Amino acid sequence: MRMNRQPTYCAICNKADGGFNYGASCCNSCKMFFRRAAQHPNFPTHCKNTNSCVGCRFCRYQRCLAAGMVWKDPTPVMRDITPTIKHLAKLDNHRQNVFLNYVAMDNLTLDELIESNSVNYTLKQHGVQLDVFNWATLKHTTSVVFMKNFDFVPLLDSEDLKVYVKQMYKPFMMFCTAMRCYTNRRECAEFPEGLDILPQQLTSQFINCPEVLLKVRCPIVNRLKELNIIYEEFLMVTAIFICNPVSSKLSPNGQTIISRSQKKYASILMQYCLIKYQNSGPSRFSDLLSLFDTINNTAKNLDNVLIQSFGTFQPKRQKVFDDMMKAVLE
Repeated sequence: MRMNRQPTYCAICNKADGGFNYGASCCNSCKMFFRRAAQHPNFPTHCKNTNSCVGCRFCRYQRCLAAGMVWKDPTPVMRDITPTIKHLAKLDNHRQNVFLNYVAMDNLTLDELIESNSVNYTLKQHGVQLDVFNWATLKHTTSVVFMKNFDFVPLLDSEDLKVYVKQMYKPFMMFCTAMRCYTNRRECAEFPEGLDILPQQLTSQFINCPEVLLKVRCPIVNRLKELNIIYEEFLMVTAIFICNPVSSKLSPNGQTIISRSQKKYASILMQYCLIKYQNSGPSRFSDLLSLFDTINNTAKNLDNVLIQSFGTFQPKRQKVFDDMMKAVLE
């Protein structure tokens, strides 16, 4: 049965409202007016005409207060949130710059990559086109380096560091790839210049069931579109996602360290959502965290593709791919 939604009206101007804002049902125009009025240093202190007139700003503001609107200055909270977002953006900008403009020179195993203090790159020459394995190597190295640059990492012992990276680097790579493609208005995950993220020798085995590969390429990008996610949200969701303390292989101390960081970033994201989306903040927070299921399920789909192609798909040159295949088969 189809049910018609009863229209609601703005408590200030009596027009169709845009939701519950600052403690009252009001339209978007009155919401923005109230925010500007509450922050204005020289806002009128009396009516220009007669009290309770229709047109002046003072009386409009009084109607906002009478409707129950309350202004909460977000500046103190944002003062705590902004440095975290800036720090994450700095790490991510470095990751993206290396990924797009350099070529990895080292052929390292995953353990060597985790243990190394630096990775050697050379500037990519203009006009040089990388193949899928070169791009994938860059994606591996830049993702691992990004994860190692979190402030809690020096507190982990070497074994906990390996567990932390190994359990999350692959889904994190897929999330970053999807975000770049979503930002560039692409339909599915792909490498720069439209190159497929899956090598041809692998995709050729699924000619008769292309939907299997679509489950690797498309779900995360589609979910990002549904959420209409913005970059600041991506950064904070990333931090919460990769700070995953749930692993039986982590030591109790490692779980505590990583869990503490995850709670910190989750708290910051919640505060951000409450400021930006107000009463819809908690639901926005939940929607953003729902990305975790999409990312993890897509990573499992990739594992299934690799398992089905085992014996025929031979990763080219790079040792890190051998390690990834071994981990999947285990």
